[in-house]
Amino acid sequence: VGKSSLFGLLQTHWAMPEGQKLTLKDMPGLFSGREVSPTEEEQLWQHILECDLLLLVTTGDLTEPEFQALQKLRAAGKRVLLVFNK
Repeated sequence: VGKSSLFGLLQTHWAMPEGQKLTLKDMPGLFSGREVSPTEEEQLWQHILECDLLLLVTTGDLTEPEFQALQKLRAAGKRVLLVFNK
């Protein structure tokens, strides 16, 4: 919740040093509640593991699946910024 709004703000207001480029990807939510096939989930995780920094946007306390995903990302050495919305 709030992911698309944050994405839009970052696209328009993020200042990068001269000569550097920022690429933002708005990815489907990991925890949207819809069923995904194992292939879709694997593709999503491949996308995630290619990122330099991940923003995990949540509206309240972390759920168990969110916490497990954070643990998996940490084990993979990924940088994650946890953003609490509202």
